[in-house]
Amino acid sequence: MNGNDILRSMNGLDSRFAISANRERIVEHSKNKRIAARFAIGIAAAIVFAIPASAVYTQFIHKAAVQEYFDDDTAGYLEDNGLALNHISENEHLRLTVDTLLSDGHIGSMILTIEGLDEVGTECVQSSSFPEIYLSDVQTGDYIPLHENGSPELTGGGSKNFDVCTDTQITMQRELLLDEIDIDKDYILTFGMSSEHDTERDEHHILTDNVMEGLSMQANFRPNVDVKEFESENGESLWVSQLGFYTNEEDIVTKMLHLSAPDRNIALDRKNSIMSDEIETTAETYDNSPERTQPIGCGWFHSIVDITEYNGAKIGDMGFVGVG
Repeated sequence: MNGNDILRSMNGLDSRFAISANRERIVEHSKNKRIAARFAIGIAAAIVFAIPASAVYTQFIHKAAVQEYFDDDTAGYLEDNGLALNHISENEHLRLTVDTLLSDGHIGSMILTIEGLDEVGTECVQSSSFPEIYLSDVQTGDYIPLHENGSPELTGGGSKNFDVCTDTQITMQRELLLDEIDIDKDYILTFGMSSEHDTERDEHHILTDNVMEGLSMQANFRPNVDVKEFESENGESLWVSQLGFYTNEEDIVTKMLHLSAPDRNIALDRKNSIMSDEIETTAETYDNSPERTQPIGCGWFHSIVDITEYNGAKIGDMGFVGVG
């Protein structure tokens, strides 16, 4: 079964939503030579960023696992800047820890750890399934339809590094696409996970009576990392943040779709210097299908990038300069 087979079998989706570079395949992190199973599990991707007001900022509970999804310095940076969330929700079967949630308003990243508390939960952990995430209104509790079929599922790509798995625990990363979600509102996220025993869905297309029943958290999409706008000579926008890059310009997305993987790497020009730095990405997504309200092209960096040090960017033969 290839990546698109996985995509269709999970959600009955068309393969045009899996245009990203290797998101649906087994890929190797080029810097640290780690292997991760990467799946495209979305209809039109969107996942939530959140930091509850009551959160206590501290060191990561699962720091060693979190470090496997970034470079060694990034986990410490997140701790130093109050971004170690450690939000815990549990039921009789599972303990879910949202280790961190990062957003620049366009894209984001979620690291979460799932621990089995009994035989049912441990079986769930060993299946290595990605949890489904559903969006509901924080005031009314009503589910918010995000897709044509009325589903409130917040879906998107993700990766699992099997070096950080045990018999009872797994840590995974979800790549967040926020372009079609209101980042100024507060929401409730609830979680579900399908298995061979739990496949029934209600009228909202939500899993019923599944192993993650009752796991939830309050969330929003407000940015917590720096983002900077860059512009091409034609006035097309590219946003670059500490997390990655994003554009909704059709011409840029179309050009990116026709570039080979190495040519899609982004190079950032240093201020007051002729030097530039090529920034490593761990995943990319490109989609200009007519079903989307707007095209999307984006990538996630392997480490937190100090974008204040740069005033220009280049992807392939496309050049951009900082705005403002």
